[in-house]
Amino acid sequence: MKITIAGASGFVGKNLITTLSNSFEITGLSRSNRNDTDNVRWVQTDLFSSQSVASALKGSDVAIYLVHSMLPSSKLFQGNFQDTDLFLADNFSRACVENGIKQIIYMGGLVPENGSSKHLKSRQEVEDVLKATKIPVTILRAGMVVGDGGSSFEILKNLVLNLPAMVLPKWTKSNTQTIHIDDLTSIIKSTIGEEKFFDRTINAVNGEKITYEKLIRQTAFNFGKSQKMIPVPINYTSLSKLWVKFFGQADYELVSPLIDSLLC
Repeated sequence: MKITIAGASGFVGKNLITTLSNSFEITGLSRSNRNDTDNVRWVQTDLFSSQSVASALKGSDVAIYLVHSMLPSSKLFQGNFQDTDLFLADNFSRACVENGIKQIIYMGGLVPENGSSKHLKSRQEVEDVLKATKIPVTILRAGMVVGDGGSSFEILKNLVLNLPAMVLPKWTKSNTQTIHIDDLTSIIKSTIGEEKFFDRTINAVNGEKITYEKLIRQTAFNFGKSQKMIPVPINYTSLSKLWVKFFGQADYELVSPLIDSLLC
């Protein structure tokens, strides 16, 4: 079976290739030119070009879409990340139809019970675009994916390692779910070509409720850090975005929608 992965050079994509490489013929799509390896054929692909995406998907059976557009594109594109998400997903979905793809697998975000954020709503819009193809779609929704190189996890780790003390805003009391990268890639593998997962939406969770505060404290403990933590009963997301940017060593364009999602 031939699998094509959009977003193959990202955190989840690289780990997914490791999980799938002995079982499938894999094509990885990347913005940059990469050398083929023993188990992956790389295709330089411009997701802004429908022709480029259609060409890259030729001969594939299953298309896996791991693209999220919170970081600014190098393209001269004036839209926000939600516009970019929709534009790229539309190009990808049309290319899947053109090439007769048999299954699309997409990894989005968990949908909270008490409202949502622009970031999470954008991921749901991508789900709808892919479903509109009438190709069997498997939607996986996950919270924070834990593992070296994961954007949210790296921000959390850097905060714990760099801050001598931490103020814990109200949003750190929000419940969340985490999943380890190895578990996530195993789940994705188990859905490939399986008709029982066609047109299904699956929450990829371990069932353990945890607050962001507890997650921060656990991470600090595991890294041997004992900095003072001060809970405060307000959210002040604007300030949170700034200290997460500086001490979490991350781009503001990535941090901002993530922080907004933490309120949910």
